Amino acid sequence: MRRGNNIYHRADGRWEGRYYYKGTGKYKSVYGKTMTEAKEKLDKLRKEAFTPSKNCHYLVSDIMQMWLENRRTHIKESSFASYQNKIQKHIMPYFGRLKYSALTADMLEKFIAEKTSQGLSSKYVGDMVIIMKSAAKWAEINHSFLNQVRNVELPKAVKKETETFSSSEQKALFQTLNHSQNPTAVGIRLAVYTGVRIGELCALQWKDIQCFETCDC
Repeated sequence: MRRGNNIYHRADGRWEGRYYYKGTGKYKSVYGKTMTEAKEKLDKLRKEAFTPSKNCHYLVSDIMQMWLENRRTHIKESSFASYQNKIQKHIMPYFGRLKYSALTADMLEKFIAEKTSQGLSSKYVGDMVIIMKSAAKWAEINHSFLNQVRNVELPKAVKKETETFSSSEQKALFQTLNHSQNPTAVGIRLAVYTGVRIGELCALQWKDIQCFETCDC
């Protein structure tokens, strides 16, 4: 009889707990007179088997890409686009060529300080830290790589007074946008006229655009 947690009641009256080692592809068993005893032994075996290793040949960029691909099927396209943008624009240039085993909490703390000093909001920097910590947790669980950024804290939120463009600044912006057809200008115009968020904007596809009958699209 199986009682969950991969524990069975054997015909000889003993309880057997089985643990599968991914590395070897084999099972190891522990036994107990009661289910509780078998569970305690099995929990101990699992804890001993899961020893995070610093021996990782991947770069930080490899881990980020693998984590991002893993998340693709679990999140909305807009979220995926937002993660991808932050990784490619900020995380890769800063950490990309670094060996993952060399990544430390101090390095991530320095990254936070530098990005904050560049004028990025604490929310934006915090999102990037969450991405890195999530990727590190995924690498630890799925590949048993040592997670050295687990305890890094998010930057404290700083409330800033919302600033708006003056009339002259708005006029200058629209004049520039109206004379440019590059993707960035088109994206800004869409955001201005529709109120769409950046993540949603990055995830837009042609099928999302509803054309009028007179449109030649």
